[in-house]
Amino acid sequence: MELFLHDNPNTLNNLNQLLQRILNPEADGKKEIEFGDKVYRTGDKVIQLINRTEDNIFNGDSGIIDNIYFKDTDDVDKDTLIVDYDNVKIAYERSDLTELSHAYCTSIHKAQGSEYPIVIMPIVSSYYHMLMKNIVYTGITRAKESLIICGDENAFYGAIKREGIPRNTMLQQFLQKYCQVYETEPAELPDYLTEEMIENMTVDPMIGMDTVIPYEFVDTR
Repeated sequence: MELFLHDNPNTLNNLNQLLQRILNPEADGKKEIEFGDKVYRTGDKVIQLINRTEDNIFNGDSGIIDNIYFKDTDDVDKDTLIVDYDNVKIAYERSDLTELSHAYCTSIHKAQGSEYPIVIMPIVSSYYHMLMKNIVYTGITRAKESLIICGDENAFYGAIKREGIPRNTMLQQFLQKYCQVYETEPAELPDYLTEEMIENMTVDPMIGMDTVIPYEFVDTR
């Protein structure tokens, strides 16, 4: 289950700490390590905050703390935290913990590209600057099976009527100038494959993909 909030670090941290106390409380024999205002303990769900390309772990990947080793009691040179990313275990020294955060609650921005069985998405008017149709749509479409929207009903209806802020990056003009690309009306292609399309190399790569979603290619065994 994932719970999404708009991207406010203080709210995310506070709610993550509350959920940690409920879902993974302190217990005898359960190892934990303090870092800043956070306490990481075995069994915690965490999220990677920056790309760690040398380990093939990237911003937004989530895992479970598998073990914690201490230099004073274990056979290690430095305090070390082990995170299990789908059976790939990555070691973090204390100085690396700035790369992690708890992931009981995460933001819609961090959840982009991921899907979850159950999503709980609170929407409140205090985050008005984030209440836009495209952001709400992104949050809703993260749910595979169940979605719970809670909070301020007026904030929700206001958000779905409010268009996102356009991004004026000038990328289109840049590509047209330096790649000599000019706007032309694309030729209409049939929704089935023909011999002529193959010979002319004009095959539409999306033929037959209208109802296909990325989750269908994931091995859920």
